[in-house]
Amino acid sequence: PKARSLVIEPGTRALVIEDGFLVGEVPPGEYTLESFIERLQFWKKKQTTIFLVRMEEVPVHSYSHNMPCLDGICFDAAYRWTVQISDILQFMYNLMGARESVTVEELEELLLPIVGQAVYSTIGQCSFDDVRSPEFVTRLADGIRSRVDVRLQRYGLDFIDLQAADLTCDDGGFAERKGEMWLQARETQMQKAASAVEN
Repeated sequence: PKARSLVIEPGTRALVIEDGFLVGEVPPGEYTLESFIERLQFWKKKQTTIFLVRMEEVPVHSYSHNMPCLDGICFDAAYRWTVQISDILQFMYNLMGARESVTVEELEELLLPIVGQAVYSTIGQCSFDDVRSPEFVTRLADGIRSRVDVRLQRYGLDFIDLQAADLTCDDGGFAERKGEMWLQARETQMQKAASAVEN
């Protein structure tokens, strides 16, 4: 009896593919072989491939290191971002290949070069102060999205959001030196202003 039934768990999409074409999608539930065939009236061969994919956004954890900003200071980044399957046929042909399944860990490994390059490029266009600012996570999310959207669509995926990013660096005292330079410049401005008042 189990061989003649199909159980689709909640939160799962079941897409039926025959001869490389999407025949239909079956919502979550438990189906017997007979009720399943009734749902797919145009099923020619009565033999097909069913792909079960997660409907929800999938969180991916990534780590990139030694990414220089405009000031030459290198950052390490640990970040969590989400991706979602949007086109099952593209996902099947261009990412799965001959695999029977793709785990989240495998997905992380496959997508790291694409997203890692986007993070590298975004940080490379920002100053040290920009990267250290609280608003940088939003800027990084926009930078990733603009660089990966087209590439991920080739694999049937959508970049959804950057949920969190932790950027660390060993600046070699750069922040302190920059702070001292700012104080010196401010002091010089104050002296000039005082001289102008005296004159």
